[in-house]
Amino acid sequence: MPDRLLFLQEPANNPPDIADETAACAKPGSRPRVCARVFDDRGVAKVRVLFRTRGSKPYFAAEMTFDGARYCVSLPAPQKATQGIEYYLEAVDTDFEPSRAVAKALPVAGSCSTASAAAPEAPTAITPVQPGE
Repeated sequence: MPDRLLFLQEPANNPPDIADETAACAKPGSRPRVCARVFDDRGVAKVRVLFRTRGSKPYFAAEMTFDGARYCVSLPAPQKATQGIEYYLEAVDTDFEPSRAVAKALPVAGSCSTASAAAPEAPTAITPVQPGE
């Protein structure tokens, strides 16, 4: 009888699932908090937000930190003239499987009553993102 090798196939790795929980708007002069619940069958390695002022070209990236329930980061405070912030979320699991959430707009308005209040925290590390990164 010939020797038979048994190959065990690992289950397919699914990309992380991202559930955005960011407030509906932001106030000028206060740091908007971007938060999301991120789930993965193998573990989450990294979550970041890529953002820009509405209509501008370059995106900037900020790493999100896990607070025990979700991933959050506070963005720089928008100026009074800023009409909105465009952003999207990216997550990578421990097997390097990436996922990207649909891009959203965060309106900036002085009358924003649903903005999340960000607790005082250390400055956020912001890095410019080149196309293709």
